[in-house]
Amino acid sequence: MRKLFFLLGTLFCGTFLIAQTNTSVVTQTGTGHESYALQAGRLHILDLNQEGLTNFSDSRQTGKSNDADIDQIGTNQDTYIKQIGSSNEYRVTQAENGNDNLAMVRQEGRRNYGGRGNDWGTYQAGSRNFSETSSVGDDNGAATLQRGSDNKASLVQRGDRNSGTYLTSLNWGIQQIGNRNAADIDQIDDDNTASIEQLGDDNAFRITQEGFVNTASSYQSGNRNRAGGSALNWGILQVGSNNRATSSSVGNNNNSGTHQGGNHNISTIVQTGDGNVSNGLSRGYFGTDQRGYYNNSDLVQSGNYNTASTDQQGNRNQADTYQLGTSHRSSVYQDGADHDSNVDQLGTANISSVIQYGTSNSSLVFQDGNTNQSSVFQTGLAHLSTVTQTGVTNSSSVNQSN
Repeated sequence: MRKLFFLLGTLFCGTFLIAQTNTSVVTQTGTGHESYALQAGRLHILDLNQEGLTNFSDSRQTGKSNDADIDQIGTNQDTYIKQIGSSNEYRVTQAENGNDNLAMVRQEGRRNYGGRGNDWGTYQAGSRNFSETSSVGDDNGAATLQRGSDNKASLVQRGDRNSGTYLTSLNWGIQQIGNRNAADIDQIDDDNTASIEQLGDDNAFRITQEGFVNTASSYQSGNRNRAGGSALNWGILQVGSNNRATSSSVGNNNNSGTHQGGNHNISTIVQTGDGNVSNGLSRGYFGTDQRGYYNNSDLVQSGNYNTASTDQQGNRNQADTYQLGTSHRSSVYQDGADHDSNVDQLGTANISSVIQYGTSNSSLVFQDGNTNQSSVFQTGLAHLSTVTQTGVTNSSSVNQSN
């Protein structure tokens, strides 16, 4: 095993000096290499290449406009990067079908990025790889790309105007291509943006945002994707103001989540495939759960064995649910003022239930197919309900009270 220690930007000659515009290129080939780098100042460049088995890299940069580029090829590669300052960038590449690799990055300061333009922050190709990125400060951005099986990625951001998306042409914050992947983005504070894209099987995503003007988006394509995981923990939880959430599932056995608490929230869930569920069917378990003002929810399901639920509490809420396929179920609960609900079901064995409390509520339910049922309960004033059913074994019950 060979250990390499080097200090850049410092000269030990009885005086501590800070240098600028230093470039370091390190190449290690073999097994059990260790590399430790410390750069202080500005405009430093670290280019580290390790190839083999069980190599280790620890890189620290403090200052402004520093760049760290770590390339590891092989198995059991570990890299740690810490950048403190402003306008620093990093890129970690663990590729060539390497397995059991670990990448951990922490950035503190302002305008720090993981990847620019078409570049990633962390790229891992292989199996059983793990990536964790943490950003503390303002105006930071990060991106992670994983290809392979059993990979896990986590992105945590603390501060204002942090972004986990649109850093590449692929428009991902975390993108995973492969099987049995898991992704987690956690953002706390203001003006945060997050994005997760998963292509493969048995994927799970979870996005948590707390603060103001948050936006979260997710896209899943494959089989047995679990937006909230097996425990139905959220896929997109937002607490704050002006939140937007979009979740899309394409494939089989998908479930989703989305809870919004705050003001001016908008949520859209689109599922296409077989056995889709919109998660824990609300009253706290989500399948779009909104609490606050100016909430809007669109839930569209196309396929078989779909189940949907929308729960809204607050003012001027709107809920639209559209289902096309077999064995659909829909339940919409609204509590507040100026509610509007529209449920369209086409197919076989559809069931719809809409309950509204408050003022100026209206409900329209259209069902086309066999064995449909509809029940609408409204209490308050200025209610309007219209139910149209065509097919076999349809039944409808509407109860209105003022």
